[in-house]
Amino acid sequence: MKYTILLILTLSIVPSAIAQQEYLYKERIYIFSIDLSSGVPAAEECAVALDGIRKRLQITGIDPTNGITARFKIDSVETSASEGVVTNMADEEIGDILICRDTTTYPPEMNVSPIYNEINISGTTFRVEGGGLSPLFPDQLPGGWTQYSPPGYPTPESDIVNINGTVLPSTPGKRGGSYMESALLAPRGSSGFDVGTNTIVVLRVVLPVSP
Repeated sequence: MKYTILLILTLSIVPSAIAQQEYLYKERIYIFSIDLSSGVPAAEECAVALDGIRKRLQITGIDPTNGITARFKIDSVETSASEGVVTNMADEEIGDILICRDTTTYPPEMNVSPIYNEINISGTTFRVEGGGLSPLFPDQLPGGWTQYSPPGYPTPESDIVNINGTVLPSTPGKRGGSYMESALLAPRGSSGFDVGTNTIVVLRVVLPVSP
């Protein structure tokens, strides 16, 4: 009987101890689509943003002067409850994204383009960088734009691409995380392959817990 009581007490204490555990960070995960039909030019915004991370974080190596600089709306997505298949990629507008992609710094055979994005959701801005240069890494920063399909697949005019990056600043005690975008890009009407809103983003953010 004594051992039974001890076991019951032990089992009752363990969940309480877990509940009282203090975490240094909390995690938020956002999943959304980018409305590619909503783009507006944003060259000046990209120039200001890139100058800002160069001064604050010494991140360089991104020059979208002849690349892609635009701001797009972002939407929540709907999935089926049983399969998790995306059923609606434009459920409700939740914010916008500034995209600054450098298409000229590296030759095409390297299959990488440095990127800088700013995502605005519910009044909060998340800054993302991939493929640039930083004193925190000995070489090129991880991420950037990369094509993941052989040439000509699924059509001569389309590409399957991934765009990855780090949520800045991602230094101890500060906000950080990762940005993972998967997209099937094709001009509307090309080879009968009509693609509208066609990109899904997973933004994983790690936030420090206030003392």
